[in-house]
Amino acid sequence: MRIFSFAISDDHFGIPIEAIAFIEGRWDTITGRTGAPSYIKEIITLHGLTVPIYDLALQLGYAEQKLEYVVVLDVKGAKIGLAISGASEVITVDEKAIHPVPVVVSTARHFIKSIVFYQESLISLIDVNRLIPPDAGYPGGTGNEI
Repeated sequence: MRIFSFAISDDHFGIPIEAIAFIEGRWDTITGRTGAPSYIKEIITLHGLTVPIYDLALQLGYAEQKLEYVVVLDVKGAKIGLAISGASEVITVDEKAIHPVPVVVSTARHFIKSIVFYQESLISLIDVNRLIPPDAGYPGGTGNEI
């Protein structure tokens, strides 16, 4: 399995590579964030697409970080952007390295699909479908939140 891995604070996270539409290092056009949840930093235009930018650190309960990249995902038929800070890489892991989430994982447990042991790191694999609340106005939602 190929995973896009990155760090938030001292913790490592990953997203299955097939969920990623593209990665952007800079963005300019801000269209606002009126009525959006606090973890949505802004709504921008990238390559002709209007994309809400989620601050994944805030959404997972971490302190705000300097955001450098936007990882645009295709989730539930919509494009969303995850703002992350710096260092990241694409890794390939054996299916045997993927395990269920232990009960002790608390703050981000709802968003985590499984954990991956890679070299000397523990990577929490994010379930991208859980990033969008059911009422967020995307396919399958009611349109009340964004």
